[in-house]
Amino acid sequence: MSESASKSPKRPRGLLKSKKAGKAAEDDGGRSSKRLKTDHDAGDAEVSVDSAEKLDVTLEDWEDLKELFENSLEALEGENPLVAAPPLLRGILHECDRFIRHHPDPTTVYESSQDSKLAFAAIHGSALFYMARIISVQPDIASAGEPQNSSSWFEAALKIFESATEGRDNKTTATELDRTWRARLEFTWGLAILEKQDEEADEGKDGENGEEENAQKIDSAASHFSKGVKHLAVPLSGDDSAPKARTPLRPAQTLITAADALYAACQEISDEPEQARKWYNSILETLLTSQFDNSSATTEDERAELALLRGKCWSAIATSHAEECEEGLAEEDETAWNSEAATAGREAFNKAINLFRGVLKASNQKERDEESEAETLLGEALLSLGNLTEDEKAREKLYSEAKEYGVDVDAMDE
Repeated sequence: MSESASKSPKRPRGLLKSKKAGKAAEDDGGRSSKRLKTDHDAGDAEVSVDSAEKLDVTLEDWEDLKELFENSLEALEGENPLVAAPPLLRGILHECDRFIRHHPDPTTVYESSQDSKLAFAAIHGSALFYMARIISVQPDIASAGEPQNSSSWFEAALKIFESATEGRDNKTTATELDRTWRARLEFTWGLAILEKQDEEADEGKDGENGEEENAQKIDSAASHFSKGVKHLAVPLSGDDSAPKARTPLRPAQTLITAADALYAACQEISDEPEQARKWYNSILETLLTSQFDNSSATTEDERAELALLRGKCWSAIATSHAEECEEGLAEEDETAWNSEAATAGREAFNKAINLFRGVLKASNQKERDEESEAETLLGEALLSLGNLTEDEKAREKLYSEAKEYGVDVDAMDE
């Protein structure tokens, strides 16, 4: 979905950018006339379908389903996703249910093709996931009989992913098609875990062990993202005649989406500093490596976003170190300045500051969201580094620079 349809700033963007505005939604032409109970576990959801249903499914139907999925992705990133996407997603869910009714193992329909065995589950689960996002933004889009809470849709998507991968290994083949489907499934799976967790927190459904359970969910999502990265990172075979993904994932944007979601989830949990550092380091080491920075497929804006996220992670790591020596500094314990925590905090803040400066320099005075956010984050990092700096002259210099980026340093003394 587009960012404008997001419920809150922490809601991650979709996995793909738009090429079209969702023309397929206009082509529905009122053909949907009948209600059919579905089997995708989103409660007792009902979807609109054509009144005449084919008695069997064929390879041609599989190709049509992939085309419908591609159209839905474009609609989700188009100008009006809340209008254009739902009819397409409901059509996908109806077709997936029809495949399942006729074939206990829907992958047998396309076993003669070169598509991954996980392609069907990737489409089915992704359609449920995107419906969950839409419902979370505008619950009244749900049709009669469909759940109006997004958690049910997220849960249905997770069940699809879990059942499709049960007993399967995580090895990937050399084909681009297989890598793309597997990467899409893993990244969407991780996002579904985090966004379901977010929705349940908003609904006040955290139980007695909510913090512990949320930490486990973050670990689980991170694991799926890690698997997805492996599929993204496998080198191409170099065979131009090999089948290509019809809607390939954009590696840099996919990593940005996942890293942003994981970062936001970590920010929501107040945990032990050591655990927090483990999560942020995992984001840096798994999702924000430099492997795609110099790729010709990575845009200038994507490079800026990757750098900004790296800076935010380093700043979070630095803050966790600073919190460990905060009490000693407040009590004017002279040993606190040179403690392991203070030293590590200064190193991490310096890394964050350099990254934020780089984003501002690369922006070349262009007007974009990353620039203003980088300025704010840079000012905050300079202030925090000043708080960890023993030399008074150096500290005041950092405070002075922080003021240039809009930080009210004087308010710290109130």
